[in-house]
Amino acid sequence: MKNHQIWLDAEYKQNNRRMMGKEFAECLLQKKIWDDRGIKYFINVYYYQHQEWDSYSADVQFKRGEDDKEEVFSIHVHQARSPEYLEETVEAFWKNMGMGYYRED
Repeated sequence: MKNHQIWLDAEYKQNNRRMMGKEFAECLLQKKIWDDRGIKYFINVYYYQHQEWDSYSADVQFKRGEDDKEEVFSIHVHQARSPEYLEETVEAFWKNMGMGYYRED
Protein backbone atom coordinates (compact mmCIF):
# COMPACT_ATOMS: atom_id res chain seq x y z
CA MET A 1 0.00 0.00 0.00
CA LYS A 2 3.04 2.28 -0.07
CA ASN A 3 2.19 3.53 -3.58
CA HIS A 4 -1.34 4.39 -2.55
CA GLN A 5 -0.29 7.65 -0.91
CA ILE A 6 1.05 9.07 -4.19
CA TRP A 7 -2.49 9.02 -5.60
CA LEU A 8 -3.90 10.76 -2.53
CA ASP A 9 -1.09 13.31 -2.64
CA ALA A 10 -2.02 13.99 -6.29
CA GLU A 11 -5.51 15.04 -5.10
CA TYR A 12 -7.41 11.88 -5.98
CA LYS A 13 -10.45 11.42 -3.76
CA GLN A 14 -10.92 7.96 -2.27
CA ASN A 15 -14.28 6.20 -2.32
CA ASN A 16 -14.50 2.83 -0.56
CA ARG A 17 -17.82 1.73 -2.06
CA ARG A 18 -17.83 -1.41 -4.17
CA MET A 19 -18.38 -0.67 -7.84
CA MET A 20 -20.33 -2.87 -10.23
CA GLY A 21 -17.88 -4.60 -12.53
CA LYS A 22 -14.98 -3.77 -10.22
CA GLU A 23 -15.89 -6.02 -7.29
CA PHE A 24 -12.29 -6.99 -6.63
CA ALA A 25 -11.07 -3.40 -6.35
CA GLU A 26 -10.34 -2.24 -2.83
CA CYS A 27 -11.45 1.30 -3.65
CA LEU A 28 -11.98 3.93 -6.31
CA LEU A 29 -9.71 6.97 -6.52
CA GLN A 30 -11.23 9.76 -8.61
CA LYS A 31 -9.94 13.10 -9.82
CA LYS A 32 -11.78 15.86 -11.65
CA ILE A 33 -9.69 17.49 -14.36
CA TRP A 34 -10.79 21.04 -15.10
CA ASP A 35 -9.66 24.44 -16.29
CA ASP A 36 -11.19 27.93 -16.45
CA ARG A 37 -13.75 26.80 -19.09
CA GLY A 38 -15.13 23.89 -17.07
CA ILE A 39 -14.72 20.18 -16.34
CA LYS A 40 -12.77 18.32 -19.00
CA TYR A 41 -13.15 14.78 -17.68
CA PHE A 42 -12.86 12.54 -14.63
CA ILE A 43 -10.11 9.97 -14.12
CA ASN A 44 -11.24 6.87 -12.22
CA VAL A 45 -8.44 4.77 -10.76
CA TYR A 46 -9.14 1.35 -9.24
CA TYR A 47 -6.86 0.07 -6.52
CA TYR A 48 -6.24 -3.68 -6.22
CA GLN A 49 -4.36 -5.15 -3.30
CA HIS A 50 -2.63 -8.46 -4.00
CA GLN A 51 -0.69 -10.56 -1.53
CA GLU A 52 2.69 -9.31 -2.66
CA TRP A 53 2.00 -6.13 -4.64
CA ASP A 54 -0.50 -3.39 -5.34
CA SER A 55 -1.89 -2.53 -8.77
CA TYR A 56 -3.93 0.27 -10.26
CA SER A 57 -6.05 0.42 -13.40
CA ALA A 58 -7.89 3.44 -14.75
CA ASP A 59 -10.90 4.41 -16.84
CA VAL A 60 -11.58 7.77 -18.45
CA GLN A 61 -14.57 8.90 -20.49
CA PHE A 62 -14.47 11.79 -22.95
CA LYS A 63 -17.22 13.62 -24.78
CA ARG A 64 -17.01 14.79 -28.36
CA GLY A 65 -19.63 16.59 -30.39
CA GLU A 66 -22.63 18.56 -29.24
CA ASP A 67 -26.18 17.84 -28.11
CA ASP A 68 -27.81 15.06 -30.17
CA LYS A 69 -24.57 14.39 -32.07
CA GLU A 70 -22.51 13.92 -28.94
CA GLU A 71 -20.50 10.74 -28.60
CA VAL A 72 -18.80 9.34 -25.51
CA PHE A 73 -15.42 7.63 -25.79
CA SER A 74 -13.80 5.51 -23.09
CA ILE A 75 -10.24 4.43 -22.57
CA HIS A 76 -8.99 1.83 -20.11
CA VAL A 77 -5.47 1.73 -18.74
CA HIS A 78 -4.58 -1.74 -17.46
CA GLN A 79 -1.62 -0.68 -15.33
CA ALA A 80 -1.53 2.94 -14.23
CA ARG A 81 2.09 3.61 -13.22
CA SER A 82 1.76 6.98 -11.54
CA PRO A 83 -0.65 9.91 -11.35
CA GLU A 84 1.74 12.14 -13.30
CA TYR A 85 2.23 9.72 -16.17
CA LEU A 86 -1.46 8.86 -16.35
CA GLU A 87 -2.60 12.49 -16.30
CA GLU A 88 -0.02 13.53 -18.89
CA THR A 89 -1.09 10.73 -21.25
CA VAL A 90 -4.81 11.34 -20.80
CA GLU A 91 -4.42 15.10 -21.34
CA ALA A 92 -2.45 14.50 -24.55
CA PHE A 93 -5.23 12.18 -25.77
CA TRP A 94 -7.90 14.76 -24.87
CA LYS A 95 -6.08 17.56 -26.74
CA ASN A 96 -4.94 15.57 -29.78
CA MET A 97 -8.35 14.00 -30.38
CA GLY A 98 -10.19 17.31 -30.02
CA MET A 99 -12.43 16.12 -27.21
CA GLY A 100 -14.99 18.39 -25.60
CA TYR A 101 -15.80 19.33 -22.05
CA TYR A 102 -17.76 17.13 -19.67
CA ARG A 103 -19.42 20.34 -18.45
CA GLU A 104 -18.65 23.95 -19.31
CA ASP A 105 -19.23 26.74 -16.82
